[in-house]
Amino acid sequence: MNILFADSQGVVRYGTISLVKSLIPEVQVFEATNHHQFCSQLRNEKIDILLLNTDMCGDHSIPSISKFKNINPNIRILLLSNYTEKVFASHLLEAGADGFINVRSNLDHIKDLFSEFFKGLDAPPKTSSNSSKKKIQSPDQISGKWLTEKFSERERSVLAFLQRGIPLREISKLLSIKPSTVSTYKNRIYNKLGVVNQRELTDLMIMAS
Repeated sequence: MNILFADSQGVVRYGTISLVKSLIPEVQVFEATNHHQFCSQLRNEKIDILLLNTDMCGDHSIPSISKFKNINPNIRILLLSNYTEKVFASHLLEAGADGFINVRSNLDHIKDLFSEFFKGLDAPPKTSSNSSKKKIQSPDQISGKWLTEKFSERERSVLAFLQRGIPLREISKLLSIKPSTVSTYKNRIYNKLGVVNQRELTDLMIMAS
């Protein structure tokens, strides 16, 4: 079995590879430190499993997963991420990933998740065609309540600017409100969506579209 682990931090790669080899001693592990490098290895090496830090996906994780599946339709993708599991895991799995581990979890939990993932490798892998048939939606989107009930009118206005990456001070000028008020609205939006930064907000909005 060949595994490619893509992560920019050497210490993280060393620790994770040690854990993987303790579970599967005979595994061969390739390493990649940047996006270009691991895409090249996906094309040129026989890789069975991609262990991927979502930070290596560039700006958007969802389109990247489809890209990797197109390079190698039979590959299994296990994502390691700082993303909030309850918000993002189901969306990333629907997009074609085969597993999700939040790296903020305690070590014992991470070990259990790795063990569970490797035990499930006998099941048929997902394919890009299977995952693309399902539109990624949250319960709020399915019921038509994604924005009308989750946010106030002012929160929707602030959200529209945040999605475009407009700075808080600029939003305050556009809406004629104080920067501190904009910051309050931003915090409310983040809390309601379960995201912690601009990148998570951007990815979630892509999933919702």
